[in-house]
Amino acid sequence: MKKLLSAFAIFALISSPLSIVNAKSEYNNEEIQKVALASGKSEQEVIKLLNQRQERLKQTRENWSKIIQKQREEFKDEVDKQKANLGKKNEKVEMIRIITSIDPKFEKQNFSYNEESGELQLETTSGTGQIGTYGDILITLDSGSESSGTFYGGHAAIVSEDSNSWTIESFAKGWSPQAPKIDGVYWHINDWANRYDTVAGYHVKKASLSDYTDAALYAEDNLYKPYNFNYFDKWDTTSFYCSQIVWRAWYNQGFNLDSDGGDEVWPEDIANSSKVIPFYSAGI
Repeated sequence: MKKLLSAFAIFALISSPLSIVNAKSEYNNEEIQKVALASGKSEQEVIKLLNQRQERLKQTRENWSKIIQKQREEFKDEVDKQKANLGKKNEKVEMIRIITSIDPKFEKQNFSYNEESGELQLETTSGTGQIGTYGDILITLDSGSESSGTFYGGHAAIVSEDSNSWTIESFAKGWSPQAPKIDGVYWHINDWANRYDTVAGYHVKKASLSDYTDAALYAEDNLYKPYNFNYFDKWDTTSFYCSQIVWRAWYNQGFNLDSDGGDEVWPEDIANSSKVIPFYSAGI
């Protein structure tokens, strides 16, 4: 029943015109005021902090493929270490066993693994654009598709525990490409492979299957909370922005995925984390 009601709400809202945010040369004054009011900072200080964030975002965009490759190499090193310990057996069977022992989310999933590069690629659901399963993290750094709409760059989501066809995402009103009337944490259709030009999907190192379930359930438990314009307080749990709800869902399971450890957590902070394993990437 929950899924049916959620689907009805989403498709009712989709009938509204799409709100697609494009890159802008300057910030929107009204939304700068919202951030200033929510954070207690001056508008000048907000702009300064957001400019600093833009620089980090730019660097991550430019180096995203290298970041992912480094994360893959770290995974490959662990695979190679375990493979050497096992010696020569049935290599195909043993490789699957090694990979799933390191990352249990690959159990009973169709994936490919490149032994030379360490690239793992999980198959997407044909035609739907669906990526990942419960608790998985999805990130884009696209310049015109995000929860931080005016600040042009990046969005994050977590795949629902209820169904892999759904994600939990947080958008401010007018920013969701699926349902522009919503505000805050809400169900969205998991069409990420079709929705964005650049996408990466991540697992979490050393996480158990129950950790993935609990992370997804945490996000679902916070559905319908409002959007958090105070980007500089990731600890607030009365409202959430996109990467904050994803970060918090995993933080509550004992995994801090904020790579720079500041009071704000942006999509690129999670993408830069040494604690994630990329299982899907496109356009990067």
